[in-house]
Amino acid sequence: WTYDITVPAGVRTLALNFRGTAGQVKNLKVLQPGYSLASYPTFTNDYLSLLRNLSPNVLRFMDWAHVNNNTTANWADRPKTTDATMAKVVVAGDLQPAKGIAWEYIVQLANTLHTNVWISVPAHATDDYVRQLATLLKNGLASDLKIYLEYSNEVWNGPFRQFNQN
Repeated sequence: WTYDITVPAGVRTLALNFRGTAGQVKNLKVLQPGYSLASYPTFTNDYLSLLRNLSPNVLRFMDWAHVNNNTTANWADRPKTTDATMAKVVVAGDLQPAKGIAWEYIVQLANTLHTNVWISVPAHATDDYVRQLATLLKNGLASDLKIYLEYSNEVWNGPFRQFNQN
C-alpha cells in the first residue's frame, strides 16, 4: 500500500515509529515529493546538482564510510545496498552511524558525477576486505577515474580507535 504524508512547511524531520508489528514492516520507502515509487534515484537531483555546481576534482568518502572508530574487519560485515539503513548504530537511538555507507553507493556517486575518489580503508579491515574493496573499485568505477587510497584516517590522533590499532 502507499500512504502519502503531508509535512507542514518548515518541518524538516519525519519520524516513523512502528509498534506491535511483529517485524512485519518491510520494504518501507520514504521519498521526497517529485519522485515515483516505480522509479526513483539513489541520489536526489538537488544533491547531484549541488555537487555538480561545486565541481570537485576528488570526493573524499572518509565520513561516508565512517572510518573513524570503525571496527568492521570482514567484507561480509560491511554495509550493503540491501541493508534496511546505512545508519546502523552501536546502541539503539544513537545518532552516530557505526558502519557507514555501502561502497557500491560510493562507486555509483563517483561514476554519476565522473569524479575521482579518495577512499579511506577502515583500520580493522582484513586483507580479504581490502582485496574485495579493490576488486569492487576496479570493476565498478569508471576506468579513467583516479583512486586516492588512505589507510584509515588520522592514525596519529589519540582519541580515535584507529590510533591504537596503528
